[in-house]
Amino acid sequence: MNDFFHKLIKGDSILPPEPVQNNLFRNFNKPYNIEWLMRDELYEAIFYIYNREYLARFNKEGGLVDYKVNMPVDSIPAKILRSAGSRGDIMSAVAIHSGNDVSYEIIYRDRDLNRFLLLIDGNAALVSEKAL
Repeated sequence: MNDFFHKLIKGDSILPPEPVQNNLFRNFNKPYNIEWLMRDELYEAIFYIYNREYLARFNKEGGLVDYKVNMPVDSIPAKILRSAGSRGDIMSAVAIHSGNDVSYEIIYRDRDLNRFLLLIDGNAALVSEKAL
């Protein structure tokens, strides 16, 4: 597996309070290989569902703040793929779910092998782009 989120997040594993753990299982179907971290006063769970890597963040009361899903390129929605793919070769994609909104972080490389990070909203509009 890619372990994309594990590479981005560094920290010591913790065991969150029961309400936080319970809400992970209420919000996600059969998560496994769960690792908990505490960052910026939020509990972060890195886990897998059907071999796809997730990162979910919960507040101290156990409420789901947002979650990210590491996506294979072939599962990116077509309008997002068109927007990002026109810039170069897509290297990785992450869907970010926050409430009812979904946005996408896309890493792509151009012809000169320079890498960039795009943030694209659910309507395929470019929010930001930066060189990596």
